[in-house]
Amino acid sequence: MKAIPHHLAVVLIAGMAVQAPGQSSQDEKPVLVVTTLDQVPVHSQRALKQPLEEIPENYKMQVTIDRFYSFGQTSSTNRFEPYVAEYVPVNAQGKKDGQECFLSQSNRIYRTVVWENGVKNGMEQHFNEHPQYLTAEIPWKNDVIEGVRKTYYEDGSIRSETPHAKGQPHGVAKSYSKDGKVTRNCTMKEGKRHGRLVDIWPETGKTRRMIQYDMGEVKGVVKEFYPNGQLKRQVPFVDNVMHGEEKVYEEDGKPARSRYWIAGDLVSKTEYELNRR
Repeated sequence: MKAIPHHLAVVLIAGMAVQAPGQSSQDEKPVLVVTTLDQVPVHSQRALKQPLEEIPENYKMQVTIDRFYSFGQTSSTNRFEPYVAEYVPVNAQGKKDGQECFLSQSNRIYRTVVWENGVKNGMEQHFNEHPQYLTAEIPWKNDVIEGVRKTYYEDGSIRSETPHAKGQPHGVAKSYSKDGKVTRNCTMKEGKRHGRLVDIWPETGKTRRMIQYDMGEVKGVVKEFYPNGQLKRQVPFVDNVMHGEEKVYEEDGKPARSRYWIAGDLVSKTEYELNRR
C-alpha cells in the first residue's frame, strides 16, 4: 500500500477515495473506512487482524492514520511511515458502535472508549505503555460521565476516585497512598470544590492540611499540621485570597512567627493594624 500523504484527509469506501467533509486542515489525519487488512498500513496490519475478524456482519472499521518517523541505515532512507492511530467499528448507519482503540506508533493500546450507536456508553480506559497497565477508568452513560472516575497505581491499587453526576465531579473525591491509606478527602459540588478538603498524613492518619471551600473559593482559616497532629500554620482567607494574620508554630506548639496579609498582599504589622482600625 502506498503511503498516504500527511496533509490529505480521505475516506476510503469500497476502494474509492473521496474528500471527507470538514477535513481541510493540514494537521488533520486521514480517516479510512475499511473491511480488509490490505486497506491499512502494513505496520498496523497485525494490530488490526483480530478486531477486523470480530466486527459484526455489515459493519466496517473506521481507521485514523497518523505517521511516525522511521530511521533508515542512512539519512537518505529516513522517512515518515503511516500507522493506525485509532480504530472503531461503525454500523450500517455509519455510527460508532463498539470499542474504539487508540494506539501508539508501536501498536500498543493506550486508551479505549465504548460506543453504542454513536453515543459513549460504558467504561473508558487509559493505559500506561511501558510497562503496560491500567491507569484510569471513566464511566460514560449517554455521552455524559456518570459514576466514579478512578485512577490506579502500577500495581493495580486505587490511586484516586471521583464521583461524577451529569458530567461533573459531585460528591466526596478521595486520593490514596500505594498501600491503600486515604491521603485526601475533598467534597465536590457541580464540578467545584465545596465544603472541606482534608489532606492526611498516611504515616499517622492525622490531618496534614484542612481547607474550607465555597463553590470553588477558599473561605475561612486554612490550617496545616505536623505529622503528630500539632498545628503548624494557619492562614485566614477572605474571598479566595489571604487576608489577616498568618501564624506559624513550632512542632512543640510554641509560636514561631507571624505575617500579615491584606487582600492577598503581604504587608507590615504596622500597616495591617492601621487597616484594622
